[in-house]
Amino acid sequence: MPSLMPFIDYSFLDAGKIISLECNLSDGWRMHTETYCFSEGLLLDWKFDKRIGITVSIFPRPGGSRDAVKQWPPIKVGTCTLKWSLVYSVDNGFLGIRIPLLVSGGESKTTLANGDVPNCLLPWHEKGGDLRLHFIDRQIATYGNTKYELQVLCVFRSPVGPPPTMIDWCRRFYPGGLPTLGKKR
Repeated sequence: MPSLMPFIDYSFLDAGKIISLECNLSDGWRMHTETYCFSEGLLLDWKFDKRIGITVSIFPRPGGSRDAVKQWPPIKVGTCTLKWSLVYSVDNGFLGIRIPLLVSGGESKTTLANGDVPNCLLPWHEKGGDLRLHFIDRQIATYGNTKYELQVLCVFRSPVGPPPTMIDWCRRFYPGGLPTLGKKR
């Protein structure tokens, strides 16, 4: 199901093994803290009760507020594959990204219930208890004297906690509290 985000859209391919992102660089290019850039994030539900926070950013180098970087330039980048098997392309102001998170029948100590394993070509690491992927391509394109850098960050989060019990629900939403607990409001 596509997201409702204005500058980034996503879909899952091959039964959730691949995330496909489509970013509208032309409309999403704007001034952030100190430079014009594209930087959008979204949080989506995935398999195994996981949530994935994804941030896609493209920065001009050198950046700033100069006229040369005020809007996304008319750049076309054919299909490129990073060494981690992330695939991207840029055409008509849109950035397409495909990240193969899982593979079938691979070699791994971690095998999921359906036989899929995490893609061992990806740069997995853990930080703060969350599993992460961070991709950086320092020069996806050059336009004039400006180089453009792509960064993609994926953070995999477990559910926050178990759903509330009936007693918790009643404490929070039952008018006057749960009668059996002797609460009165």
